[in-house]
Amino acid sequence: MQDFIHKVEKIRKFLDSTVFEIVGNEAMNHYKRSFINEGFTDSSLIKWKEVNRRLNPRKKQSADATRPILTRRGGDLVRSIRWRRDGRSVTGLPV
Repeated sequence: MQDFIHKVEKIRKFLDSTVFEIVGNEAMNHYKRSFINEGFTDSSLIKWKEVNRRLNPRKKQSADATRPILTRRGGDLVRSIRWRRDGRSVTGLPV
């Protein structure tokens, strides 16, 4: 019985700590992959609309002509995706 209680306690600790880390990191990585894939993925990839700076670039090989959609030179938007444990849930942090 003592062994069973020990195992249940170990599972409870895992659910109270590690699961939140796994879920939070998976969610954050999922959204960050959207910037790499240039679209959102639910059951399949839905590409974002092409941007003018890549359709009609002033210089064909400039960074603006080759940079992924929804990214700025500093990559602020993708780096702003964060999460935190909020009680018994995972919450995205505002930018």
